[in-house]
Amino acid sequence: MPIDLVPSTTVGCFIDHVPESLTHTVTTPTGHLSRLDPEEVARAVTAFINTTIMSRSRQIQPDDDLEMAGVDSMALLKVLLFIESEFGFWMPDEDLIEENIKTARAMAAYICRRGSQP
Repeated sequence: MPIDLVPSTTVGCFIDHVPESLTHTVTTPTGHLSRLDPEEVARAVTAFINTTIMSRSRQIQPDDDLEMAGVDSMALLKVLLFIESEFGFWMPDEDLIEENIKTARAMAAYICRRGSQP
């Protein structure tokens, strides 16, 4: 399902079809846009990693280096599938660089940058 992305002039980003728990509703003429909170997105990605990938004794924080924590390529694929299901887009191969996937917070920043591109 394609999504509509709209640039934001404030901190955060606007993206269509986002889980209500991660957004603050914005009243717009179309009535379909929500503002992503980067901190909430980072917490959601962190929670997904902790509940589906990490053991209870090795929980990560949003700024922890995922590779150093033991997140391998198969686990990263699970995270990418989570991003696709929750935020409605796939991260293309050219965006799978350290800057975008090093930490849960970096992934959240990528999601918001992508959402603010024209």
